[in-house]
Amino acid sequence: MPIFEYKCRKCSSVFEHIFSKEDKLFCLFCGSVDVVRSNTVIFGPKKEYCPKEESVSCEDCIS
Repeated sequence: MPIFEYKCRKCSSVFEHIFSKEDKLFCLFCGSVDVVRSNTVIFGPKKEYCPKEESVSCEDCIS
């Protein structure tokens, strides 16, 4: 599973987390659920991040 970098909008902390659509992400520092994923892939398959699909599996976006 890919690991993405996330940023908390409340306290501006940056942290890494395994990507999963089932997970309800929350900030590891302040507990806020207002977090956004950056385009940074820390570890994962050899695919690019697709902002349109918000996943790493959008083959149409890879050029």
